[in-house]
Parts: sequence; structure tokens; C-alpha cells
Amino acid sequence: MARMAAERIDWIVVFDGAKALLFENEGFSDAPDFKLLEKDEIDNPPDRELKTDAPGRSADNGHGQRSAMDETDFHEQQERRFVKRVAESLNHSAMENKFDRLYVFGATSSLGTFRDNLHEKVTEKIAKEIHGDYVNHPVKKLEERFKKELAPPKEDFEIPGG
Repeated sequence: MARMAAERIDWIVVFDGAKALLFENEGFSDAPDFKLLEKDEIDNPPDRELKTDAPGRSADNGHGQRSAMDETDFHEQQERRFVKRVAESLNHSAMENKFDRLYVFGATSSLGTFRDNLHEKVTEKIAKEIHGDYVNHPVKKLEERFKKELAPPKEDFEIPGG
């Protein structure tokens, strides 16, 4: 079924460093109806379970001096790779015009990596960014948050003479 010119395809991506959900809103901003399009998840154990050795040491200038090297955080490295993969998938979809607007529910710790890996075409389509860890929330709660974020602001005004 071809979509009508006035119809917009709104996608919602919800992610952190280990899990991503991609929805299409088949409803409206005041009555959202999220349908899951894609789910991606990695098993990313804590860093202590990924390492086998202590950090390395290197010789410093001077007799008998040694310094510890910075440790690689393998857990964080995996998270960055995963978020980059999420962004690249959206880049590909944007190039194929699969969506018109994108709403981002992103964990604050992952948003920087996400933004750094987005193509300009995706960036132009971002309608709203909602910061926080929402990846494990039920769909109904995501829809409620979406509705709340897109609701027009309430106006406080006084009626003259009232």
C-alpha cells in the first residue's frame, strides 16, 4: 500500500550501550501506537570479566623509573561500537528515505557517540531528543513519555478583570 503524500513516517529509536529498539509510530503524537520494527542487543559483561591482566608498565626517563599505562575499558569500548552500529543503521535507512522524522530516546552516556556517528541526513530528521535510560521500559510507558514530550506547553494566563 502506497503512503499518501501527507503521511509522515515517524521512527523512535530507544537505546543505551547494549540494547536498541526501533519503533514506528502508527498513531499520532497525542495517541501514539508504537510498533516494534527492530531489536538489537549485545551481551556486554562488566570490564572486570573481560580483562585477564593488570595494566602494563613502561619505562620513564630516569634510572629505574616506571609508570603504569592507562587501562583499556573493554566494556566501554563495546558500548561505543554498539552505539556506532545503531547510528550507522539509521544512516542507511535515512539514505533510503525509510522515515521522515526520528525521535531519540537515548541514554545520556551514549548520546555523544551516537551523535558523532550520524550522517547529516539523519540529524536533519531528528524531531526530538529525550535523554534518559528508557530501553527497559514497557512500550506503554514509552508511548506515555512520547505523548508528554510532544504535548503543547500549557499556557498560564490570567483573565483580565477576573
